[in-house]
Amino acid sequence: HRTPDRRVRSNGEVLEQPPLVVTQFDENYAPAVQSISASQREYCRVQGCQWRAVNITKKGRHQDTADFLRARHPSWHKVLILRQALHHHRFVAWIDSDALIVNTNVSFVQYFDNAPPEVGVVISRDMGYSLSDHRKLGSLMINTGVILARRSAWTMRYLDELLHAVEYTKYYHAVNPEQVAMRVELCRAPQHFKVLDDGLLQWRHDSRGGSATKEEVAAFVRRGGFVYHTMGGLAAKAQDMVGVGSGGRG
Repeated sequence: HRTPDRRVRSNGEVLEQPPLVVTQFDENYAPAVQSISASQREYCRVQGCQWRAVNITKKGRHQDTADFLRARHPSWHKVLILRQALHHHRFVAWIDSDALIVNTNVSFVQYFDNAPPEVGVVISRDMGYSLSDHRKLGSLMINTGVILARRSAWTMRYLDELLHAVEYTKYYHAVNPEQVAMRVELCRAPQHFKVLDDGLLQWRHDSRGGSATKEEVAAFVRRGGFVYHTMGGLAAKAQDMVGVGSGGRG
């Protein structure tokens, strides 16, 4: 499914596209795309968003990737995909392909409602680090499994710099490469980021290898949670989670 170009009225006026939810998948995640993407498609149906899944498997690589990214870790593609999507959509939600949207009542755009106008990215702290770890590091570690972006001059420039600036070449093959690179800018220009520390934007469940029960996810939804990030778990019961948040709090 592909996002269409901007719509244009007969008088030449450009109409903004609805908010977009976008993900990508490669060979490792292709078998689970149907169940994982079902939650994203259902969310978009309820919220009136558009949805796009980018294929970066070897079969689809030439069509959906840029030459300059071929030598980098696949995680870097999300930066380019976000940059391209913001040309057509003012609000874009990046959701990793191992993450389920479990609360259809939460509009991701609402995360910007109380944010200062200079905020271009909403992201969550990495729950894999304890609060004491964060204090030792001096700033929040972030998790880029869910990235909410709002188009602005800063956001477009920032994503361009992530893709092309020489200072980020050392992160091309790092562990969680684009995540580390994004944190550099977070430390440099925190006013452009809204970092959520309540564990509700996305939640991971570690005690059983990332696999939570439906009851645990439902409890997360009742607290106002949005995305259940399986962190690669991709349990067979992922399909059972679709729609679990239909009665959750918006």
